[in-house]
Amino acid sequence: MITLPLRQTLPAFYIAGFPKCGTTSLASQLRRHPAVSGLAGLPYHEVLNKESHFLNGVLGPCHAASRLLYQSFFPTVFTKFWAENIIGVKRWMAFDACPLTACLPFAANRLSKLTPKAKIVFMLREPARAIFSGEIMLRNMGMPLQWTLSEESQALGSMFEEQQDETQLWQDMAALGPTDPLPAHMPHLLYTRLGSLMRFCDYPERLAPFLEHFPAENLMFIDFKEFVEEPEAVIRNVLDFLGLEQHLFRYEQLPPGMKTDYGAKKMHPSAAEALRSHYLQSNGKLEEIAGRSFSWSSADPKQSAVSSQPSIAQVTQ
Repeated sequence: MITLPLRQTLPAFYIAGFPKCGTTSLASQLRRHPAVSGLAGLPYHEVLNKESHFLNGVLGPCHAASRLLYQSFFPTVFTKFWAENIIGVKRWMAFDACPLTACLPFAANRLSKLTPKAKIVFMLREPARAIFSGEIMLRNMGMPLQWTLSEESQALGSMFEEQQDETQLWQDMAALGPTDPLPAHMPHLLYTRLGSLMRFCDYPERLAPFLEHFPAENLMFIDFKEFVEEPEAVIRNVLDFLGLEQHLFRYEQLPPGMKTDYGAKKMHPSAAEALRSHYLQSNGKLEEIAGRSFSWSSADPKQSAVSSQPSIAQVTQ
């Protein structure tokens, strides 16, 4: 708290999501640019310099809106002075790369109040793969999950059907004002329920508030598969989007950030097909919103529609 007067910075840009879509790897690369800083975090783990979790209540449910508290996560004025006056960058900027930000219905409104001119990068991945990667990550962290996508289920409907408390949570989050306290049960339901992961990957629904509160030219959409296959090209596109000097960045291949350790676990084909069928219409809307195509939505929709596997809509009836 002693250094708060020196911490006057809020993010110039966000890597706002989505979970298990490469946000940590992109953040690690961007921090190598001399004009960019992440959080003033601890050096013990890569995420401690990357994602604040401020908006989802890391400082408590009543402290997820204060400008002053949010500034406490970022470097002091000395970092800005050094970058702009000693190194000589055109403009120094800080960023937050919390992948849950894009998943929270109230986040866009709060960010527009805190940083109305910010640019926002969204990293997106084929939903079924993102959800399964999220499951394995949570299991590896010791989360008590009562569901799995790695085994054939005789009750697909009950597994995919959203529970009443989950539906209520999303309604409560959507109704939050800019400074309202967060729902007390939010962390548990977000981190342990399949319904939450499925909501996360309804990309058009999650992006709608950002399109409402930010100009389209301030939003960038990245295909995770393209980032994996051509990382330098994608990173340089991001640098252009942010207005950062290309010549000050030298690309270097880095180990994947927060890579999921699957072990011998695989998603069961029936669960994978049901999820892909479920998101078929959503994927089409996503391309309209983003103004670009994505690698996972290029398959012939007629071919997907005649699959012998049931969709989630079918199995939940």
